[in-house]
Amino acid sequence: MVLTSRRRELIAASLTMAFLSIPTGGLVEIVRGETMDKVFWSRLISFGINILTSWLYVILRDTVYYKLLHADSDGFWKRMFGDCIVFVLFQGPLYMVAPRLAGIQSKTILVGLLLTFGAGVVFGRPLGIILEWIKKKTHTQPQPQTE
Repeated sequence: MVLTSRRRELIAASLTMAFLSIPTGGLVEIVRGETMDKVFWSRLISFGINILTSWLYVILRDTVYYKLLHADSDGFWKRMFGDCIVFVLFQGPLYMVAPRLAGIQSKTILVGLLLTFGAGVVFGRPLGIILEWIKKKTHTQPQPQTE
């Protein structure tokens, strides 16, 4: 298998998403009052889910940025807003699956989902910055759409 720049980007993004989800989701679950046993299993499940689905995050982020927001390198607030929205749109549903599979009750999952929205504001942009850095290193930076 030849590792094209796009494949390298997707592999790096997958690992970034998976490793970032461990402290982010774990923090949300600890704040919510879950036992360490449930946090461990939820994060383990989440790691696998993120490895399998993170390429969709990259595609969603590129779509939001370059087709919907027309974000360019000078659009700080557009990038901040875009990263927060993409994080919540993508991680919210995933966050509902992993804790449920780990045996966490539905009521506390909903509280965690609300905390995930807050995490989107805190962690969305840093994740976006990491993904932009990966794009630059793998030479896969999409060109902004001009109309």
